[in-house]
Order: sequence, then structure tokens, then C-alpha cells
Amino acid sequence: MKLKPYRWRIASVFFALVIATTAFVGGGSVVLAQGPGTMIAVSGGWRDPACGTENAIFDVRLFKDVGYEGTMWRFCSNYSDFCNSPYGSDSSDALLCANGYDGQTANDYASSAKFVAIYGGPSCYVELRENRNYQGGQYRRWDPVWVDSFVPWPNDVMSSIRRVC
Repeated sequence: MKLKPYRWRIASVFFALVIATTAFVGGGSVVLAQGPGTMIAVSGGWRDPACGTENAIFDVRLFKDVGYEGTMWRFCSNYSDFCNSPYGSDSSDALLCANGYDGQTANDYASSAKFVAIYGGPSCYVELRENRNYQGGQYRRWDPVWVDSFVPWPNDVMSSIRRVC
């Protein structure tokens, strides 16, 4: 039996959602996907593996909601595409995000931030960009600062982060 063109797409999306739903075991501490962007589950959110190592070039915590509430993503190294965070580029969530559905990724969700540290000297800054691959509008910070809300900058648009020196 040959499936009609739209039915295989529905089946693919359903399969991806089933994989994403079952990707976590025992309270969300096991990540099945690997690849660039894979983060470590911590209480209340996710942590970049570079945090706390010599590879940390900054320490920025993004929060899903204003006032430092909701899911937290702690970034300590450059990420060119938040679709890969936290599960990795090989995850079903990353694939869905690449096709316009952000789902459980960090893409387009940040509403507040804590810029805890920026390493490399006074000429270095961290920039959040509204599009992947460091494109689009930018939000820059040179010094540690807490940002309770990105307003008037639009909430929920950040898609990449990097340090620039």
C-alpha cells in the first residue's frame, strides 16, 4: 500500500515526537542524542559541558521566562545554533527545530539572562544573536550584568551566542 504524500510526513513527525518524548529516563537525566550542542541536565535546566573547565570563555545563563524563571540554559562556549541545545545536533528535537518547531530546544525562548563572567579581557564581549550562525540582530554585553527582561528587545528571539574579542 502506497502512502499519500502527506501521510508519510505525519508519520515522520509522530515518530520524531515519540523519540523526543522517550529520550529521557528517570527524571530527565539521560540524554540519548550526541553531537554539537549536547548539554548536561542539571536542576532546573541544562549546562554546557565547557562550564567549569579551561574551555569556558564566558558564563551566561539564559532563562525561558522573565525574572530568571523557567528552564535555564547555562552557556560557557560559543553555540552557533540553539536548535542543538540541549540535546545535540543528532536529536529529533534539533531536526524539528531546524524545520521551524522549537519544541524543547533553547532556540527562540530566552526572556532573561545572567551574564556571570566574560573571560579574555576588557575588549571581549558576549553577543546573543537572533538568528543561527551569529546572524541577525545582536544583544551585546561587555561586563557581568543581570538582565531581568529583554524588553524592549523582543523576548524569545535568541538563536546563537558567542564571545568576540
